Amino acid sequence: MSTGDLIWRTETVNGTGPGTCSRKGNRFVVGSNNNTLICRSITDGTKLWEVSFPGHVKGRPEWIDNYVYAVCEWGRLKIINADTGEVIKTIRVGKSSHHQFLTVVPEKEMIILTALEMIHAYSKDGKRLWVIRTRGYTETGGILVNNYFLTISRGGYISIIDINTGGKVAWDFIKDMNDILALPAWNGELLAINTLKRGLFVYRTDLL
Repeated sequence: MSTGDLIWRTETVNGTGPGTCSRKGNRFVVGSNNNTLICRSITDGTKLWEVSFPGHVKGRPEWIDNYVYAVCEWGRLKIINADTGEVIKTIRVGKSSHHQFLTVVPEKEMIILTALEMIHAYSKDGKRLWVIRTRGYTETGGILVNNYFLTISRGGYISIIDINTGGKVAWDFIKDMNDILALPAWNGELLAINTLKRGLFVYRTDLL
């Protein structure tokens, strides 16, 4: 039975703001506003390693096998050995932005990064596979369904991309919805979008 008992806790460093936790096995990683990514044991909170970044690490880190992928607001994507904390590769992915999100495709060993008005895809070892420019800043990350990746950019522009080729399957078919503040729901056939003032919209995409 769940008791809700506190197992352990740590103090924040210099009042740093929260990042997003990401767990694999008995370890988890979390970023912060003090420009670091920290890996801890989930059992007792022991710090296993720490990696510095040139900016805040707020987005959710992702894992492929024994690699951790994390991006900071200054447009630096780092590939890190999850056991040792060694930085395998640092990739410059664009300008400064708080809106940078990672999506992992484990079966293809692929990382998709949405950053400002660009969508980048990288292999597990950091090789760029493709890059696409969107109509506006992407602010909510993306949704992966089979081989398709859907994202929304500022102004309400929906883009659906074939992740194998980086080709645009559907592009900008919803416009002028500036009050979309969160990711829609999508299953490949139907797309549901909730807006701040104009209600809920459902569209047919029929990609699956």
